[in-house]
Amino acid sequence: MRSTILALTLFVLSSAVAAQETNTPSVDNKSEPTVSSSPAPDTDTTVVQKVDPCPDPGQGNTCYEFPDKSERLKRYLNKAFGPTSYIGPAAGAAFQTFRGNPPEWEKNGKGFARRFASNVAENVIEESVVYAGSEVLGHDPKYYKSESKNFGKRVVHALKSGFTARDRRGRTVFAPQKVAAPFVSNVTSTTVWYPERYSAQDGLRQGGYSLLFSAGFNLLREFVF
Repeated sequence: MRSTILALTLFVLSSAVAAQETNTPSVDNKSEPTVSSSPAPDTDTTVVQKVDPCPDPGQGNTCYEFPDKSERLKRYLNKAFGPTSYIGPAAGAAFQTFRGNPPEWEKNGKGFARRFASNVAENVIEESVVYAGSEVLGHDPKYYKSESKNFGKRVVHALKSGFTARDRRGRTVFAPQKVAAPFVSNVTSTTVWYPERYSAQDGLRQGGYSLLFSAGFNLLREFVF
């Protein structure tokens, strides 16, 4: 009897163990996580935006660099005393001699020389006023051609350049020294070395003519030179 019970007990235990082994998941069949073959994004990558140092001129931007002190002085000396600075005074003296203006100065070589010397002096005074005023205000008085292709805008630009300049940031600003310079030079000439009948009023009138002439000359710079 005891042997029968022992045998039955062993049978039940062995069956339970077998059943437990059957329900336990196999290590070989365990699924592993899938590893993606594509690389992970680099979170440390720095996005660098390229900035064009010379933006599109059509948007009103330019690659402008304010001239240094030596360049500004060089321009002044060239316009006041350089070889090309005598072309305008010579042409003006020839026209004045032909017209006999002023009539007190003869219509001959001597009269031409006096008119030429007067015009040269006026040019030196005018350029000196522009240069000194520009240095004080931080302006660049040089003429720059318009970047527009529109004819009307180029005409307006040329005319405006007679009384505007560029500041250190390249912006177009009002330049009072450009307006004052022709009046200062002509008032000086008519009150200092012109015949006595001339006065400051005559100098103001001639200064207005010089301002208009400068505007016309800027048109030549814009479309011809």
